[in-house]
Amino acid sequence: MVVYVLVNLLALVNAVLHGPRIGYDAIDHMDYFETLAEGRLPEHEETREFFSPPLPYCIPAIIYNLTGKNWFLAGKSFQLLNFLCSLGLTFYLLKICRLIRPGRPWLGLAALGLLGTMSVYFRTFSFLRGEPMLAFLFLWATHEVLKLIGPERPTGGQAVGFGVLVGLVILSRQWGIFLVPGAGVLLLVLGLKRPRALGAYAKYFCLSMGIAFMTGGWFYVNLYKRHGTFTAFNRERVEGGFSFSNQPREFYFSLGLDRLFTNPLRDVFANRLIPTLYSDSWGDYW
Repeated sequence: MVVYVLVNLLALVNAVLHGPRIGYDAIDHMDYFETLAEGRLPEHEETREFFSPPLPYCIPAIIYNLTGKNWFLAGKSFQLLNFLCSLGLTFYLLKICRLIRPGRPWLGLAALGLLGTMSVYFRTFSFLRGEPMLAFLFLWATHEVLKLIGPERPTGGQAVGFGVLVGLVILSRQWGIFLVPGAGVLLLVLGLKRPRALGAYAKYFCLSMGIAFMTGGWFYVNLYKRHGTFTAFNRERVEGGFSFSNQPREFYFSLGLDRLFTNPLRDVFANRLIPTLYSDSWGDYW
């Protein structure tokens, strides 16, 4: 409980003290909820975040209208919403640990302790963006599908609940869709281990995915109608540009040890995957 409080207390302090205009693409995220406050999704001319799903922006848009278009209070509501997502994420992290190792509280303590050491967690949860809500809902949905590892067969109610969560996940950020193949593989493994319940797992997956599509699929259909693709982004695809198949050996294996602990800032590790990710996790490479 002490570690839970400390981790989320720091998230709350950041939400209160950090300026809402400071962060990656912060102005674009503010432009998004200001447009959403008009009752419509933004176009690419209005914000570079036009491709983002709307769920994380709904409450800031409401606050923006209620406060007479006060961008600061709306931005603060966004940050406080991130704090609530932190409360939920850490709660379900503990619940997942209890599913994995019942009666072993040290696992939850270790997981929370490790999370509390990650600079990238607190930085992300202080910015205006959809990743905090995505992470919270993703863990919640993961917990629900992991409960199926138990001996009971899945029920229709469980499928509906999981489907709604998946729909909310994909309405938070596009990469939430990666929850679907993970859940599918788990259900397939469970079905193969329990052949008599294979049909029940198949029905669970199909029903939950149908519910997920009805909950969150409308945004992607709308995105396709407006921009001709389900995966619209704010940069045009460049032929012959970046690909994981055309990178040099250093991209995958270089550790950048010569400057990793002395100058781990932008451009020092150009086209070096490992030291860039490491530096951005423990500091602010970009």
